[in-house]
Amino acid sequence: MSKGKKLLIVDDEPDLREILADEFRFTGNTVFEALNGKEAWEIYLREKPDAVLSDIRMPGGDGVDLAREIKKNNPAQSRVFLITGFADLTPWDAYHIGVEGFFSKPFQLEEVRDSVLRFLKPWPEIWSEKPNQLKVRELSLPWREFLSSKKISLGRSGVFIPSNFVPNLQASEIPFRTGDSLSLLESGHEIGRGVIRWVRTDSKDRAPGLGIELVQLENSLVQELSTQHAEALLAAPFIPNL
Repeated sequence: MSKGKKLLIVDDEPDLREILADEFRFTGNTVFEALNGKEAWEIYLREKPDAVLSDIRMPGGDGVDLAREIKKNNPAQSRVFLITGFADLTPWDAYHIGVEGFFSKPFQLEEVRDSVLRFLKPWPEIWSEKPNQLKVRELSLPWREFLSSKKISLGRSGVFIPSNFVPNLQASEIPFRTGDSLSLLESGHEIGRGVIRWVRTDSKDRAPGLGIELVQLENSLVQELSTQHAEALLAAPFIPNL
C-alpha cells in the first residue's frame, strides 16, 4: 500500500469530499481539499500533489479543465482521476486527456481507493503484480507486431485496438464490455493482463474499437516498451482514443 504521498481531493459537495479525504488519510497519506477547479489549481501549484481526485461539475472551475491543465506539460508528474455523475465526458476522451482513472457516480469507494493507491507506485512496480481476477477473458493478437507497425495505438499505460484487428469483432456486435478483465495472449502465451476501460461501437468521428488499460505485463515486454516506445510512454494520452 502506498503511504506518505500527497493527494488533492476536489469536490463541491462537503460530505463526499470528506468521505474521500478521510479514506486516504486513513491509508497514511497527506490530503488537501478544494471545492472547485480554481481553488484546486492554486493548491496544486503550491503543493505539487502526487495525485488529484476531482469531480467534474463544480461552480468555480470544473474538473476537466483542471485535468487538462495538469496534464498539459508533464503528463506523468501527478496522477489525475475524475468522478462524474453526468454524461459530461466520454471515457475515451477522458483517458485521451491523460487521466489515470474515470469513475461514474455512484462509485465503489474501495475501487476508487485501490485505483488511486496503485498509481502512486513507480511504473515498473505498477505493471509487475498480476491481478487476482477470477473471471478473465482472452484476447489473442500479435501484440509486438501491431505495436511496432502502429496498427494499434499505445499510450502511457493503455492501447486502442480498432475493431477490425480483433478476431470475430464486428463494429455493431462487440462481444466485450467495459470492465472486462483480459488475458493478453500472443502465440498462445500470456504476455500480460488488461482491463477494458471503454467500448466504442458507433461514433461519427471516431473508429469503433476497444480502449484497454494495461495492468500487468511480462518483464521482457516492459523492457521493449521502455526502449522502443519511450515516446508513447511519456505522451499525454493514458489510453489513446484513435
